[in-house]
Amino acid sequence: MSAPKVLIWESLGILAGGQKVALQIAQALGERHHCLFFLPEEGPLAAALKEEGLPYHLLPIGHYSVGSKGLRDCARYVSKTPYILVRAARLLRREKVGLIYVNGARNFLWAALLGKALGLPVIWHVHNFFQERQARRLIRAAGALKSVKKIVFVSQAVQRPFSSLAAKSLVIPNGLDHAGFLGAAGMGPGIREELSLPADRQLIAHIGWIMPSKNQEALVRAIPLIIKEQPWSHFLFIGGVRNGYAGYFQKLQALVKALGIEDNTTFTGHRPDVPRIFPDLSLHVITSEEAFPLALLEAWAAGVPTVGPNLGVIPEMMEPGKTGLVYDPRHPQDLAARIVTLLADASLWREISRHSRAKAQEFDIRAFNAKITSLVETTLSCASC
Repeated sequence: MSAPKVLIWESLGILAGGQKVALQIAQALGERHHCLFFLPEEGPLAAALKEEGLPYHLLPIGHYSVGSKGLRDCARYVSKTPYILVRAARLLRREKVGLIYVNGARNFLWAALLGKALGLPVIWHVHNFFQERQARRLIRAAGALKSVKKIVFVSQAVQRPFSSLAAKSLVIPNGLDHAGFLGAAGMGPGIREELSLPADRQLIAHIGWIMPSKNQEALVRAIPLIIKEQPWSHFLFIGGVRNGYAGYFQKLQALVKALGIEDNTTFTGHRPDVPRIFPDLSLHVITSEEAFPLALLEAWAAGVPTVGPNLGVIPEMMEPGKTGLVYDPRHPQDLAARIVTLLADASLWREISRHSRAKAQEFDIRAFNAKITSLVETTLSCASC
């Protein structure tokens, strides 16, 4: 008898951190299970699935605001629900799916209801924080349904608001394919050569979508303070502009011009070759509340020290002075001071680089794969529990 099919349900068609984890999950389960996906649209994730030979069905769920949701988002979600439930139920029956693995929060409630109606076990994988009280209440209520067998949180910081679901919850941090990452890092010319930046420029990078929640503005405002002390610093903003946020990008560009830092700043756009960029970097900077940033794992693996805010998972993951430096996000001058400290203190830089490489080994993709596979196998064997 063949192993049950696993449906991985994604709520975004882009290829950001959460979607990369979805691909890792499919690869982890691939030896024992046939995996297929529900996607909201064609796009980079669909292209990656085609490249991997993984099947998918399109299930348009509508477009919603990133972060806080308004009345329009709620109305759209409610209006979409009947179509989603009917369409998904038909596909689940036709494909003879044995387990629903939900990798996007927008689909949590729908999957829980479908699991209850069809007698299918459901696993949630939670990658983000929920800012609104109403959203947290909904997650607690839907997560309490018997169909939701297990809830994976990427960090303790993300899990903390959901203590009522502790009996079915576990923390599985993201993993990194160190061999693949470090191998890619050594391929071809670096970003310094590509951008014709002088060898004496110290490159500091922010990696992430250009959008307000990533708070690139904090780093832009700190740049004048940094170059006053370290004039040979150059700042790379690596990432595409998220749909709907062209205005924010224009605001950042205008701010760069107003501050007179055009010669010290480059917006690279989306880069599929981030591993190749790290060897040229002096520092990596995080400016937003993150649930579990893959870019931090990549920076650690490359031995590039990171400066991050005292927000989200950073205090949980990063040991100040050992695996990075932490700053107060309320004050741009504090961010600037931490960056200047690392650029000026070669001994501290080497110490953090060394500890960062060692820390990265704790987040190996093989351990992640083993935990996910064990979770799915256990859930399937106890589907009626």
